[in-house]
Amino acid sequence: MCHLYNALNGIKDCSRTSQYHNKKFKECAEKHGLNVEQDENRGFAITTLKPKTLEFIRTLDIEKFEFRRIKAKGEHEANKGNEEQPKKSSTRKYVCPKCRDSVRATKIKKIICGDCNVLMVL
Repeated sequence: MCHLYNALNGIKDCSRTSQYHNKKFKECAEKHGLNVEQDENRGFAITTLKPKTLEFIRTLDIEKFEFRRIKAKGEHEANKGNEEQPKKSSTRKYVCPKCRDSVRATKIKKIICGDCNVLMVL
């Protein structure tokens, strides 16, 4: 929400490479009900709900509230403190049916074990 608000208002809230949040992000997030702390590697990236914000959420008629950022396509998640979701991987593991050696690939391929001269299986 804060990134969207800042983008719509022409406020740059991340570093040039989008690697870390700056003070503008912190200011916006704190105005919108978050506590923001600085992370050593990612700028102002540690966010938690303020007690008043949590109190407000509990007054809403909803069964479940999840506090996490929805990732853009291809973006890595770096949220500490949230429930960890299993990461979807594009990596495939191929195993030689004879010697049990394995390799990983990011595409579906026909891979032959160099030692056994046998097609590896996914």
